[in-house]
Amino acid sequence: MDNSFLFTHKVTNDKCLKKINSFVCRRRKIKEHHKKEIEKYWSLIGIMYTKFSFNLNDFFINSNPLVIEIGFGTGMSLVETAKREKNNNYLGIEVYFPGILQCARASYFLGLKNLRIIYYDATEVFKNMIQDSSIKRIQIFFPDPWPKNKHKKRRLLNKQFIILLFKKLKRGGNLCISTDCKDYSDNVIKILSSVKSCLNITMKYNLNKKLFFCPTTVFERKSKLLGKINFYILCKKL
Repeated sequence: MDNSFLFTHKVTNDKCLKKINSFVCRRRKIKEHHKKEIEKYWSLIGIMYTKFSFNLNDFFINSNPLVIEIGFGTGMSLVETAKREKNNNYLGIEVYFPGILQCARASYFLGLKNLRIIYYDATEVFKNMIQDSSIKRIQIFFPDPWPKNKHKKRRLLNKQFIILLFKKLKRGGNLCISTDCKDYSDNVIKILSSVKSCLNITMKYNLNKKLFFCPTTVFERKSKLLGKINFYILCKKL
């Protein structure tokens, strides 16, 4: 098996350094037993990153609607959702190896057939791998808020990426977002309002009340324990 997926984020030239990523690659040494474990699971759940688009449902051997979650963390809420909604196919995109391993492990032991994962930068995956008008729902739960002004350029949900996401959604498809950072929430609402007419979308916004089904994530649990307000945004492509 090709283990190159374990090292997809290694910077190999100066051009890579000029790209602003929405994440920080923490290059850590992967323990040998973890390598062997992911080798065991990868052929069943992993999808290698490519620069070519194709029908991702080929990996599920069915034509069920496809739901994508970006930045699934430990993957436990994604696994729970995939277990509950067997009539949807689920694709999780994550860049942190511990989360990849934990999600793959849980999916393997539960025998889930409707869940796959990609270990790569979501921006590149959506640009190159996802076909237009092919996704039923895109989920982004508690993305890194990058609260410092000098770091805000790293936020995943910028105008360019939001437009790209709607390009990949089917008509009637939903974009579901949650965050506990008011500044981030306000900025996303501002972007959505500015592109609302040209993208032909509807938008709902609520505080501390979910507008879509989502199991409680680790970050959501921590946020509530700290007494923070959670912001939920639901958009539909018309």
